[in-house]
Amino acid sequence: MLAALAAPTSSEARADLSTEFDAPTAPASLTPPVLAAIGVRKSFREGREEIEVLKGVDLALQPGEIVALEGPSGSGKTTLLSILGCILTPSAGTVIVDGERIERSEGRADRGLEARLPALRRRAIGFVFQQYNLFPALTA
Repeated sequence: MLAALAAPTSSEARADLSTEFDAPTAPASLTPPVLAAIGVRKSFREGREEIEVLKGVDLALQPGEIVALEGPSGSGKTTLLSILGCILTPSAGTVIVDGERIERSEGRADRGLEARLPALRRRAIGFVFQQYNLFPALTA
């Protein structure tokens, strides 16, 4: 499982996530993260068994920060990236993308949230795929 992806956000940093800042004039320490995960959990049901893949991930990425995500096969890397990229929603916890909160209402899917995600992905998220199998006849 993912033990630590980055230094967990402190309670002070978590409080700052909901505060508005004037980014160009705010000191770097006060600039809100462009991407944050707070207590993110994800579980999948397989038959009668529920498998918890992510167990309370905390992460905050500042503008311009570069981060590598690594871990063994099955550790939850793809699940976490899918949640941070707004392809999947977390079972619990909050993701903040470009100031917009992504979280479930009372542990259930939220239709309003599901309707907002495509526009958020278009505006704020880009994906670079390791393998480009969408057009098998084309070469790079």
